[in-house]
Amino acid sequence: MLAAAALMFAACAQFDTVNEVPESEPQAIGFDTYAQMTTRAENSNASTTNALSTHHLSFEVWAYKNTATNYVFGTNTNEGVAVTYADSKWGYTGTKYWDKAASQYEFYAAAPVGQEWVLNANTDSQADDYFTLANFALTGTTLPNSTSLTSSFSTVGDIDLMIASAEPVTSIPPTDNIVQLDFNHILSRLNISVKKGANIAAGDPLVLTGISVNNLVKNGSFEESAAVQAGTTQRWSAASTPADYDITGNTLDPVTTTATYVFQALVIPQRANAEDLKRDGSDVNETTSEPYLTLSYTIAGEPYSATFNLSKAFAPAPATYYDFFEGYQHTLNITIDASAILFQADAFVWDAKNAGHPID
Repeated sequence: MLAAAALMFAACAQFDTVNEVPESEPQAIGFDTYAQMTTRAENSNASTTNALSTHHLSFEVWAYKNTATNYVFGTNTNEGVAVTYADSKWGYTGTKYWDKAASQYEFYAAAPVGQEWVLNANTDSQADDYFTLANFALTGTTLPNSTSLTSSFSTVGDIDLMIASAEPVTSIPPTDNIVQLDFNHILSRLNISVKKGANIAAGDPLVLTGISVNNLVKNGSFEESAAVQAGTTQRWSAASTPADYDITGNTLDPVTTTATYVFQALVIPQRANAEDLKRDGSDVNETTSEPYLTLSYTIAGEPYSATFNLSKAFAPAPATYYDFFEGYQHTLNITIDASAILFQADAFVWDAKNAGHPID
């Protein structure tokens, strides 16, 4: 695949000479990446990006030249080439060179390496290939207990799945020989912050002793489609068995009047339906209830708990559901407040008349 040398020919005759132009150095295919940040609020269309290396140190790439059967990276749809981050740059084993005679390259990428990514090729047009990922399972949460969120799940908790937009390259080679890949999150993210309400006395500590998000589906399968855009139509099919994100028993530091993030988790994109629940959770049925949130805490050492339907916590009536869209984070800000028990005492005055009960 070495770039062909550019040659200039005079009109041919038997003894004409060829005016030769020296062959240029072969130009290697390189990569640069950006990742959509996980700081977007629900329904925001912002597309702020940062370096993919802040999320993952590897991705898998597939590439075709001219037609979807002429592989440059990857030997078949199930095996891409690993690209890893080291010494402040992305690299891969061996070297691939740009073919200046090619009309187009098409690049597809997914992060991180190690997942069962499958790139499905629909036609040789290259425009409608798509990724699938079957039977992916999430396991848990992180517990930041800080005033800011963890920006990346690359070293803690679950795997933050990301795919790059299909990248056609028709200017060969591109600037600096670099393929620019822009990655998007394909899971959803749930964050919960807690702060102390104004009616709790400054000297009475508020301590969160447990938090659980129940009945969220934690496994599912992803199937991309060129006609589907992230955040508008779900590309995930969630499994039917719900599970719980439970960090009860991880007692946190006393909560202050400053919002503290106490929970963050990656979530399979899914819909949570509205449901009426009693605050004490006595009417919760684990097999039929919609996703719900339970908090346990102490105020000045006295225990309390509260249960809420998750959909209603995010979207009060008249909304009947709440969608955890892929590529978006959803933050629930909770203020735990209290109403002090107060007393007012009145006394009846002496009755001035005989009550009418004779004394025998």
